[in-house]
Amino acid sequence: MHWGTHAQKPNAVRRSTTRRNKTYIKNLFHKLIVYLLTFSLSGNVEDSLLYHIGTFIEPMTKFFGMGWQTFMAFIASAFAKEAVLGVLNAVFAGEGSLLSGTFQAKSFGVDSSVLALVMPTVISKAEALAFLFAVSFNVPCVMALSTTYRETHSLKWTLRLALFFAGSALVLSCIIYHVAGIFL
Repeated sequence: MHWGTHAQKPNAVRRSTTRRNKTYIKNLFHKLIVYLLTFSLSGNVEDSLLYHIGTFIEPMTKFFGMGWQTFMAFIASAFAKEAVLGVLNAVFAGEGSLLSGTFQAKSFGVDSSVLALVMPTVISKAEALAFLFAVSFNVPCVMALSTTYRETHSLKWTLRLALFFAGSALVLSCIIYHVAGIFL
């Protein structure tokens, strides 16, 4: 029995290369968007576009029990759960830029003792509890969604799933916040 190699079909190679290039370009585009949102010449959070968007939508996010800082960390949790700590560190402790805080939290480590000192003075216990529930029940991560899309071949189903996760996380955080506000 001969176990020889076979040449791949040119169409299969082209499809595979095209798919990988599209994924690379999408990832590059997402990083560019995050960079533009978090960029500021001074490196200060208050000078970034993300800060201005966050403070603009804060009246709505307060209904769900989160200030603009925790809501932005909630959004970051959809991309990767480890990004939450980086965003919170950059926003509350002011250590580094938002961009480096978000993407490098896992690799460089975050000083959680600074967050433990600063956050209780800025957010209430009810908001912290609502935030924990929101992040826990949010979309697992973008990679899980991309796997869902790859397995189902349905953008409609993938978007429904993402909206269900995010929506139910926000509804749950709203309930938790308003009930916890009574007792805490």
